[in-house]
Formats: sequence, C-alpha cells, structure tokens
Amino acid sequence: MRRIALLHTWWFAIISVLLVLGLDVVLNLFIHTEAGDLVALVYFGLYGLYCLQNYFRCREYHCMITGPGFLLAAILMVLRVTGLFDHGYGLPYLIFALAAITGHGLEWLHWKRTGSRFHTA
Repeated sequence: MRRIALLHTWWFAIISVLLVLGLDVVLNLFIHTEAGDLVALVYFGLYGLYCLQNYFRCREYHCMITGPGFLLAAILMVLRVTGLFDHGYGLPYLIFALAAITGHGLEWLHWKRTGSRFHTA
C-alpha cells in the first residue's frame, strides 16, 4: 500500500474524528443501536493498521506511536461493543488524540534534532 498523504494531515485527522464521534453519538443515542460504536471501531482499527504498515514501509516517525495508539482505541471500542468494559464515549477518543499528539510531537522533536521525519533503525 502506498503512503496516502491526506491521512497524514492534522486537519484530516481532526475533521474525520469529529465526524466519527458525531456519527457515533447520533447512532447510539437517537437510534438506540451500537452501530455508532462499530463505525468508530472500524475507523480506529483501519487507521491504526494503516499507520503500522506505513511505519514498517517508510518509517515515518509518528506512525511508530499512532499505529499502536489507534489500535488501542479500537480495542477499547471492542470492549465497549461486547459489553466487557463500558467506559463511555470519551476514553477511545482520548487515546486516539493522545496518540496523535504524542506521535506528531515526538516526530517534530526528531525532525528538529536530525532534519528528518523518518526513523532510522
């Protein structure tokens, strides 16, 4: 899979996660189904898998953090959907945001120090 530049922009991540959150809330509260949680689960899972494959392919520094962080958010949504741990709406979205901020912050520090946005082994 090739690198998709759109998925690496802040504005896309912010707008898309707000749309998914809104859809999650609307579907869960107004239609009384867990379809919203399933949408969020697919979103977090696919975004996390994309970040991991991107890190292993081209070694972008932030993907080393965001991939596992987004997958952790997906795992929390699985726990919510299955009823094993109902933590409300906030925790997976908080994990998603913290992973994005941490990953991009560390990439920025790495870039300032080395001049590269890529992690070298």
